[in-house]
Amino acid sequence: MRFWAELSWNGLNEFCLITVRLASNKIAINRAPDIVGNMMQSQIDGEFSGWEGDTLIKLVNGQVWQQTEYWYHYHYAYMPKVTITNQGGYKMQVAGTPRAVGVERLK
Repeated sequence: MRFWAELSWNGLNEFCLITVRLASNKIAINRAPDIVGNMMQSQIDGEFSGWEGDTLIKLVNGQVWQQTEYWYHYHYAYMPKVTITNQGGYKMQVAGTPRAVGVERLK
């Protein structure tokens, strides 16, 4: 049985650890969690118009998140940076907004 580990750079100051295991002519790919420790930083892929109660957010790294905590706040920004923290639940802070909002990862 052979194991390989590859550390890849995605261009957003984030590292993703990818492990590939080869066993019995089958390949299994296990990806480490995208949130390392309790925090991840990325950027919204396109326009952000604020929080509307169930806002969907697509990030440049391909992840899709949805607002779970109701809060309405208008704030327009193009490709703002985001910080997602995990402290018993995910919270997303969008640059330029006054507070972090509860979210869940869909993809």
